[in-house]
Amino acid sequence: MAKILIVDDDPSLRAMICILLHTSGHETLIARDGQEALELVKQNALDLMITDLRMPHMDGMNLLRAVKALALSMPVILITAYSSRETAAEAVKLGAFAYVAKPFEIKALMDTVGRALDAGKAKTRATGLTGGSE
Repeated sequence: MAKILIVDDDPSLRAMICILLHTSGHETLIARDGQEALELVKQNALDLMITDLRMPHMDGMNLLRAVKALALSMPVILITAYSSRETAAEAVKLGAFAYVAKPFEIKALMDTVGRALDAGKAKTRATGLTGGSE
């Protein structure tokens, strides 16, 4: 189905999200931080990125900025245990598809993933841009 990048410095959360996505038929790539993720974004056609907000080396907000600077149509979902109205507003302003607070419900996350993938496909068709596999 879709190729999704999971970015989080917590190995157990990365593994849990990967298992959920694999169960739904998606392919996943993983990164431990924003710098590693940015390299994977540059090297792969991705359909979606799910990233933590607080990570070493490059946080999720700076990763979002870097991805959007590449002008990719790939949607980005930010997840965080440190949610605030200010960071949520900034994430949306920077172009995040969604901002999800931890702990999250699995069904809610998977619903958000489905909506993000649908939106990414629609945007790709509408603009003719590439940024993921269909």
